[in-house]
Amino acid sequence: MVLDYDIGGKHLSQPVPMKLGEFTLTEAPPGADKLRILPGDAFPAEASRPSDRAVELYQSNTQGRSLVCIVHVRYFRNRTGLWTANFQLVEQPLVARDAQGNWKPFTEIRGAAGLIVLTSSTLPNAEGFYPSLEFGMNLKKVYVNSWVLR
Repeated sequence: MVLDYDIGGKHLSQPVPMKLGEFTLTEAPPGADKLRILPGDAFPAEASRPSDRAVELYQSNTQGRSLVCIVHVRYFRNRTGLWTANFQLVEQPLVARDAQGNWKPFTEIRGAAGLIVLTSSTLPNAEGFYPSLEFGMNLKKVYVNSWVLR
């Protein structure tokens, strides 16, 4: 899969190899208004369907890291018969109790984290997976500089 940043009309691409484990970039990409998740190389048609994967995308800084989202990756055959990655966005809702003990979105209590705004123009397949994803954050620029592949 490939992370593609739209920074003032210019695109910066960061490949995400489908190797299990935790990875951190040595240099953080600049924040962007939108981040696109695109399929990487396709697998040969003769091969069996590659295993599903979950990619946890993080924004890391000197104070720690925060989860942006989780992307489920499932492979489907494309028009030429090759296995191509498709994506499903899983946004983890952050909640906490307010002063009255009621569950509230974390952004209402602390105002820190932004919410994901999906801007993709593609439609999902019957299983809910998109051929590509495009999203931004409602309160801040988006970037990913570490991920965990499961």
